[in-house]
Amino acid sequence: MTARGHRLRNRLMLAFAVFALAVAGLFGLYVAVFVYSVEDRFFDAMLEQEAQQQLDQRATRGTWSPPRNAFMTIHDSPATFPSDLKAAFDAEPWRREMAGAQGRHYHLRAVTPDGAGTPGWLVAEVSQQLVVRPMRSQILALWPGPAWPW
Repeated sequence: MTARGHRLRNRLMLAFAVFALAVAGLFGLYVAVFVYSVEDRFFDAMLEQEAQQQLDQRATRGTWSPPRNAFMTIHDSPATFPSDLKAAFDAEPWRREMAGAQGRHYHLRAVTPDGAGTPGWLVAEVSQQLVVRPMRSQILALWPGPAWPW
């Protein structure tokens, strides 16, 4: 094979390799976004089910019941939130997903009873149930950074 043929072959191989890496990177990004979305929707669905149970309890007995899941709590107002959540909520009250101190992660849902009743807040501290976010730090630890010799 001539030198020109080698150059063409090398350029084609490089083009295919770059294309394969680009497709793999795009697919990896899509998977990461998809998994984050599924995980968040899972927590939102759990909060929705618990909120409906709390509303039913409030309608029949007039009080909130202890949530079925140990990682959820019901609050009469944001004033009773955990301190790290309260600070984040006071800064951005429209958000329904917030990071807390020491790796804690919260999902919130307002629970508003029909008729005359004070609304409550359902708070899920989901840091122990997270799958994707803890893996993110493990993956980033493998990424070659400036401290590596190459």
